[in-house]
Amino acid sequence: MERIIINIRDKSDITNEDALKYALHVVKRGKVSETAKGKQYCFHTVFNNTVHVSVTKQKSGTETFNIYSHNI
Repeated sequence: MERIIINIRDKSDITNEDALKYALHVVKRGKVSETAKGKQYCFHTVFNNTVHVSVTKQKSGTETFNIYSHNI
């Protein structure tokens, strides 16, 4: 089983819907980054110089998307 977690930084003005759209955009690009734990979604993606999506992968295979805006 694969698991994806999406976190939105507390002080960010990003809505749940927008966070899902940003995460989906990264997922559609595929697993392009390499780690000792295997391939994963892009480590860090920036949209319009303001919205950042950082992805980490745990040993279990769970990938966590941390989404935040640059202006915080």
